[in-house]
Amino acid sequence: MKQKIIVTALPNGIVTKGLANKWKVAAAISLQVEDTADTTLQNVPDMLGWAALIKNAKFIVHLNGKPVEAKVVSKPVDTELWKNLFTQKVKVKSFVQEDLSNIPIASYPVKHILKYLKDVTEGTGKLFANDLPNEKHFTENPALTAISEYAVIPEYPKKGREKITLDSLVNRSPAKERLKGMLNKNKYIPFKTAAEPMLDFAQLKNFHGLYDVKVVDKFIPLPKPEFEFHQILSVLSNYPLLQKKLGLVIELEFDGPETMILKAGTEPNVRVVPTGINFTNTTNFVCPATAYTKTAKGFYTKAPDNSIIDKGHLRINTNIFTVFQVDTDGAALKLCNQMDALQLKKAKHIFYAVDNNVLSAANIPIFNNEAPRKEGTPSHRTAGIAVAKNGRAEQLSKKFDRMNKLKNLLMAPGITVDGTTGNNANWILSNEILYADDINLGFRMDIQPDDKPGKWFSLHKRNSKYSYLNPSGSNIDIPGMEVDEGFIQMAASEEKTDTGTQLKVGEAIARWKAGA
Repeated sequence: MKQKIIVTALPNGIVTKGLANKWKVAAAISLQVEDTADTTLQNVPDMLGWAALIKNAKFIVHLNGKPVEAKVVSKPVDTELWKNLFTQKVKVKSFVQEDLSNIPIASYPVKHILKYLKDVTEGTGKLFANDLPNEKHFTENPALTAISEYAVIPEYPKKGREKITLDSLVNRSPAKERLKGMLNKNKYIPFKTAAEPMLDFAQLKNFHGLYDVKVVDKFIPLPKPEFEFHQILSVLSNYPLLQKKLGLVIELEFDGPETMILKAGTEPNVRVVPTGINFTNTTNFVCPATAYTKTAKGFYTKAPDNSIIDKGHLRINTNIFTVFQVDTDGAALKLCNQMDALQLKKAKHIFYAVDNNVLSAANIPIFNNEAPRKEGTPSHRTAGIAVAKNGRAEQLSKKFDRMNKLKNLLMAPGITVDGTTGNNANWILSNEILYADDINLGFRMDIQPDDKPGKWFSLHKRNSKYSYLNPSGSNIDIPGMEVDEGFIQMAASEEKTDTGTQLKVGEAIARWKAGA
C-alpha cells in the first residue's frame, strides 16, 4: 500500500494587518491511497486519523524557490468531525485517475445557432411583413432545408413501370454520418468562426440524443450507492467550509518581499510543503509550484497565454464568450421539427400526385384542391441571462489531455527540499508549474442592479446547515458553519451511442433568471 498526498498552492489575495501587507495562500490537499486491494479505513491508519496528523503539521511556503516563514490562519481542524465522518467501516479502493482523453465530447455552437435563428426570424419578418409565408418559403429555401434531416429530390419524377415509393423521393441528410465520423476521429468538433448550419444543427441534434434514440421498454431501478473514501473526498470538494474543518484546505499567511529578483525566463511561483507528520505507511507528498501574478492589491494564480481567466475573473467581454437570453435549445429544435415535417409533407404530396398522373409539381395545389398552407417560424422564449463559452468541448478535451500529462509530470523529481521531517514521508517538488486553467474548480456569478451602480451581489451566497447521520440514524448538526459562497462547475453526462460512448457538455457556463 502506498499513499500520495498532493498539496496544491492557491494564491488567495493580500490582507492588510497593521502596517504590513500579508500574502495569503491556501493549501488544497488531495489524499490518495494506491496499490491496495479493496479494504476499509480500519486498515489505512494514516487516512483514518488524517485530521489529527494534519492538525499538528507545520508548513513551509516556497516563494520562487526560497522558503519563507508562514503562519496557519485557518481555524483548528475538527478531529472529532473527521472521526465521525470517516469511520473504520468506510470502504477504500485503490485510487486510479480516470482517463477520459479518448472519449468523444459532444456539444453544439450556441453562438452560431443563435445567429441562425435571429437571421431566419428577421428575414422572414421582412419578407412577409403583412402575411405569413407559405410552405415554399421553407421547403425551397436552401438555408432552411440545410438543417432538415430530409432532402426532397429536386427533379419531379415521372410515373413509369417501376412503382415510385415515398422513400425514393427523400434522401437522408449526410450530416449525422459526417458528424459521427468527425467526433470519433478528433474527439470533438472544433469551434469555427464561420457558421456551417448543417453541421451546427447536427451537433445540436446529437447533443439532445436525436441520433441515438432508443426505446426504453424496461426500467431498472438504480441501487443505492455506497461511496468509498476517494468518492467522499470528491463530494466534499464542493463544500470549502467542510474542507477547512476536515484539514483538506489549510489557509496560510506570510510576509511577501518588497522586491523580487528573478532569473530571466523564470515564472514567479509559490508552493506549500507540509512537514512534521509521521506516517505508518510510505507516503509521497507531491507539492507542485503554482504560477502567480502580484499587483498592488492582489495576489492571484497566473493564467497561461490565451486563457479565459484573468486575475481570478472570466474575460466575458471578449468574443470567446456569447451572452444571450433566448432558449436556444427549444427554438432550434422546434425549427428543426418544423422543417422535417414540411419536407416530408412535400414528399408525400409529390408521391400521391405522381401516383395519380399529375404531370407537374405546379399542379399539386390543384390536385389537392387547396392552396399551400401558410405558417410562421416557431416562437422564441426567454430563458434568463446566460453566458456560453464558445468551443467548450475542445476546451474540455484539452483539459483531459493536460490532466493525463500532469499525472506523470508532477511525480518527476525536481528541486531538493530542506528542513522537512516525518517518518515514512517523501517529498516530490517537480519543476512543472501549474496555472489558473489547471487548478480552477469553478466560477461564481455576481450581478450589478441598474439602480445600484458600483455594487455587486453574489448569486451564490449561502447560509447552509450541515449534518450527518450517526450509526443510530440520527441527524447530527455540524456547528460553526459560516456564511460562504457556492460555485458553478462544469458538468458532463455520459451517453451510450451506436458508435460507442460519448460525453455531452453544454456551452452555457451560467444561466440566471431573476426571481429564480
